[in-house]
Amino acid sequence: MRKPFFFSLIAAVIVIIPIIARVLLGQPLLPGTDSYLVASLFEIIGLSRPFSAWFAVILSTIILSISIYISHFAFKKLHLSKGQVDATIVLLILSPAFLAGILIPLHALEMLLISIGVLLIYSKKNKRRYMGISILIITAVLIIWETANQTLGFSIARSIVDLGAARGYGLFAIIAAAVGASVMWKNKARNYFITLGILALVLLSFAVPALILPGSIAVAVVGGLGFARLRTRKWNFQLVRMMSIILFACGILFSTITFMTFEIRSPPNLELVTALSELRFQLPDGFVASAPENEIWINYWSLRPFADLSESEFDALWHSRNLANTSEVIIFNGIESIVITPDMRSIIWTGDDEGLLFILQNSRAFEQITESNVQAWRFKPIELNLTDQ
Repeated sequence: MRKPFFFSLIAAVIVIIPIIARVLLGQPLLPGTDSYLVASLFEIIGLSRPFSAWFAVILSTIILSISIYISHFAFKKLHLSKGQVDATIVLLILSPAFLAGILIPLHALEMLLISIGVLLIYSKKNKRRYMGISILIITAVLIIWETANQTLGFSIARSIVDLGAARGYGLFAIIAAAVGASVMWKNKARNYFITLGILALVLLSFAVPALILPGSIAVAVVGGLGFARLRTRKWNFQLVRMMSIILFACGILFSTITFMTFEIRSPPNLELVTALSELRFQLPDGFVASAPENEIWINYWSLRPFADLSESEFDALWHSRNLANTSEVIIFNGIESIVITPDMRSIIWTGDDEGLLFILQNSRAFEQITESNVQAWRFKPIELNLTDQ
């Protein structure tokens, strides 16, 4: 019982390190967008800021810790040796997909459900097996729902953290899994379908990001076999054995640190949060137009509804220099203000005289509210003159 508790404690410490680092660097507590949705839910039930944000962090940390505790017993059911179980748990804790649970609470929940489901499926009682199957089916439904909101498309670079991916696998964890797969392949009669199934899951996750979490669990299990194989096999030169183990360990740690650095630097930054918080008292009460990635932060910090535009409306609003077309989109969607962040200037436009930027600078239909790096503009339909171009 001590070892599972020790691993769960280590997991809690590791996942919360980036959050503590953000606080020490003066950045907003929560990175990303999904965690703000959870914090907003806690505010609905009565928690005030910043307690709602801290509670979201603590809840995700507890869920991830419990999942590691349960996973330790679940992996034992897979007939792994103690060394293989320990290596699997370590690889799982250090995997970017696991660490992302603090950014994406849904991933923390999926991790918990998978660990419980696997543990129950290997129970000797049929009732528990059925419960395990039901839990895994629920997890599959969550993953399918998550897939519906993601951009699909096969990409290795987008799925390997060491190659610059925001979320994905560690390169050396994949290599360790390849070694483990070769060990499993030696017993084809027993592991034929399991090995092919894991390979198919990992390859499919390169195209479907929602599958990276279950894929990472599979990679951790097979990688644990591979890492244990490196430690126990007979080597002609012990120095080569030691250097190989150190190389793999450093490679896995490098992937972990790379992802932690990404978490620490993830938006929103202090400048954006401060500006959006001040806009809460300056923006009109109507819909706000901005880049889609700013929606959650505008809802949370500015307390304003976000204008959800179609692809054609998005193009007409941001890229057109025709005031009549732009105004039609604004009026139809009830947009009363526009927020432009520094990132938008490089993502949506390539120059300061393109699309809406040109209209804002040359039309009396808009009034600038702020002059900081995060700019806000008020739309004035009463004073609109459609001859302004």
